[in-house]
Amino acid sequence: MVVIVCGLVSLASQPSDELKKKHRDFRGQGLNGKLLMGGRFTDLDGSLTIWKAESMEEVEKLASLDPYRVARLATFKLRQWNLTWDFTEDPPLQPSQ
Repeated sequence: MVVIVCGLVSLASQPSDELKKKHRDFRGQGLNGKLLMGGRFTDLDGSLTIWKAESMEEVEKLASLDPYRVARLATFKLRQWNLTWDFTEDPPLQPSQ
């Protein structure tokens, strides 16, 4: 299992209302539990999503289906994240001592 952080790097232009709806619907699917959470930064300069998957390639494939990416409107950067603690798991993954 790997955890991937995906950040919006650039948005070429403002998406149409129709494209915004497609994007929200895509994110709202949860993508089989792979997409954990996401949202825009409060200063509106980009966004962040967190994915949990078997590989970076799996997330790259899923993220490539994002309507903003399909429309060549957005550029994303995927990075593997070294998860050291997670209190959403049962039992929680504790920080290394």
